[in-house]
Amino acid sequence: MSAKENSYGSILKSSSLIGGAQFFNLLIGLVRTKFVAVLIGPAGVGLVGTYMAIQQFAIVLAGLGIGQSGVRDISDARGSDDLERMAETVTVLRRLSLYLGLFGSLIMALLAYPLSRLTFGDDGHALGLLALSVSVCLGLIAAAQQAILQGFRRIGDMAKAGILGTILGSIATIGWYFALGINGIIPAILTMSVISLLFSWYFSRQIEVTNVFVDYKKLINHSKSLLGLGFAFMWNGLMLAALAYVVRLLLLREFDLATVGIYSAAFGISGMIVNFVLQAMGADYFPRLSEVADDSARMSQLVNEQAEVGVLLALPAIVGLVVFAPVLIHVFYTPEFLPAATLIQWFALGCFARVFQWPLGFVLLAKKKSLLFAGSETFFHALHLLFILLGIRYMGLEGVAVAFVSLYLVSFWIILFIVKRLVQFQWNPAAFRLILLNVCIVLGVFVLAQNVKGNLGLILGAVIFCVVSLCCLRGLLVRVGTDHRLIAAVLRCAPRLKNLI
Repeated sequence: MSAKENSYGSILKSSSLIGGAQFFNLLIGLVRTKFVAVLIGPAGVGLVGTYMAIQQFAIVLAGLGIGQSGVRDISDARGSDDLERMAETVTVLRRLSLYLGLFGSLIMALLAYPLSRLTFGDDGHALGLLALSVSVCLGLIAAAQQAILQGFRRIGDMAKAGILGTILGSIATIGWYFALGINGIIPAILTMSVISLLFSWYFSRQIEVTNVFVDYKKLINHSKSLLGLGFAFMWNGLMLAALAYVVRLLLLREFDLATVGIYSAAFGISGMIVNFVLQAMGADYFPRLSEVADDSARMSQLVNEQAEVGVLLALPAIVGLVVFAPVLIHVFYTPEFLPAATLIQWFALGCFARVFQWPLGFVLLAKKKSLLFAGSETFFHALHLLFILLGIRYMGLEGVAVAFVSLYLVSFWIILFIVKRLVQFQWNPAAFRLILLNVCIVLGVFVLAQNVKGNLGLILGAVIFCVVSLCCLRGLLVRVGTDHRLIAAVLRCAPRLKNLI
């Protein structure tokens, strides 16, 4: 196997491990979603989305980005075989996550009543937010353990923790909603936080690191390192969480809680399906990119390879979202959520743009250009909010989804320009042709879905979906080669697939 095939193979191996886990989590999550939709309805789904937006905002703000910067520091230390630095980073990361988690929980508890009044217009949800503050500390500690697993590239353990957590968390969530209805929302969120922490902690403790003593001075020094790059991660996460909260607040003010539920359903399905591809790629990609941060040529090569594999993995999911959006709503929600189908199709276009912009954005982080990353993300989030305000004003609820697409049409070209200046990046001919072709396919399928409705549209879309899936599988086979262990296992089960090459 050539070095290039080996690189594609490494990408596919990590993507298949995390992607398989994410796909399983996706299926379990969709089953859970169906139960949630039936048991608590659109208003309940809207309330869950609002609570989760507040929780995520608090976690991101209190966490200061140390989890993501911890991945970068551990990966950098691994690349230089600095065992002591790795051990110190792990120790500081765990200790700092506890301190920040306790502080974040305290602040959210103190702000429970003002948050309830700001969000819902009264104090009726203050006690719920007070209870939810506990999940901030649990979430930050769990995120630190997951960062340690990713930094050490323990992809298999990450997959196991995700699968086990999803299974038990879904069972617990359904149980709470079945027993308490809409009153089970807070207990369900807290239970899932506890379960996530338990599994991430268990698997991270399986990593053997050197025992080191970290005194106050070392704690401060390492904390500065983590917080320096962590600020960029924190700021981006904070903007994302704040935007998620503001969008729901705008919809709540302009429409009602049921509309928030419809939006949450559409965004949840589209994000859930595409995020399993992005998380699959990201589990190993960012650590690998960080290890070669001083080699611009190698970074450019990794970006191209990651973009190719990402597009081939994501295209069937995107086409499926556009074609089967109404079916997905009927299967995983109830007829009350049917307006979400059109939103899903628009969100799918934006998600596809994310897939080939996403590998570029990590270059800034791997190069430790934290201020540049934070500045660009601030601009993008402000632009997104502007598009949302215009979209709601002129197009109603659908305008929120159109704003999502508009954002990525602008942000892709800006990120591409920045990365070209940083590492003299260029698309290689294979990646450029692949992206251009697949953009045309996605736009064609979108136009088809908007203009050909009913059974005819579903039949034509299903045929295109099958053809696209086979072509993407062929693209992966060509790039990885039949000698790769994963591909060899697939070919043993379905030997006729070898004829695709």
